[in-house]
Amino acid sequence: MKRSYIAKSVFAVCAVMVLSTPVLAERNGKWVDQKIERLQAKLELTDDQANQIAEIFSQMKKDNKRCNSLNKFSERRDCRQAKHDEKVKKVQSVLNDKQKTQFEEMRKNWKGDKGMPCGHNCGGGSCDKA
Repeated sequence: MKRSYIAKSVFAVCAVMVLSTPVLAERNGKWVDQKIERLQAKLELTDDQANQIAEIFSQMKKDNKRCNSLNKFSERRDCRQAKHDEKVKKVQSVLNDKQKTQFEEMRKNWKGDKGMPCGHNCGGGSCDKA
């Protein structure tokens, strides 16, 4: 009886994971779309710029999945931070000078950067970048 219960539980969990995959994929797509819409409104992006930035964000989601597969927390954090820094540089390369200035102002006001004495999105703990 115990094996039957375990087998049924494992099957149920697998079924939920398989059925929820399209929903999670759609949610990730919405996240990118929402970010692009906000950037497009605030930075007056062209359609070409918006498409390029959407591709950068989509790639970042894939990169973060790879980072999350690392074993140590510090390795995952460092990997995600490196990918984030890379994403910012790529986004900036798509923007004109006026948009770059606006983008930097937006970044300063984002929640993750508020109140951090080091100016990094490190969570306010001991930051090795300060």
